Amino acid sequence: MDQAYGHLRRDFPDEIAEADLRLKMDAAEVLVLRYVKRTLAEAQAEADVAILQAAVLKVLGNLFLFRGDDDVPTGPITPDVELMLTLFRRPTFS
Repeated sequence: MDQAYGHLRRDFPDEIAEADLRLKMDAAEVLVLRYVKRTLAEAQAEADVAILQAAVLKVLGNLFLFRGDDDVPTGPITPDVELMLTLFRRPTFS
C-alpha cells in the first residue's frame, strides 16, 4: 500500500478513502494479470516482476484519474500500459 500512496502522491486520512484505495489496487492487479493471462503466482515468478508491478501502479493511477463516468475513449489499460505488458502477454489461439 505504501507504493500506491507514493505513486498517487496522496495521503489517505480516513478508513473509507483507504478502503477505496485497496479496492482500486486489487482491481488494477486483476486487470494486469488478466491482460497478461497469468496467475498471481506466475506473475511473481517472472524475472521482470518489477515491470508488472509498475503496470499495476499505472492502472491504479488510471482508475483514480478516470472514475468511469468520464468521456474517456480508453479504459484503465491505456496504450502505455499495453506497451509495458507486451512482452508478458501470452498469445491467444483460436
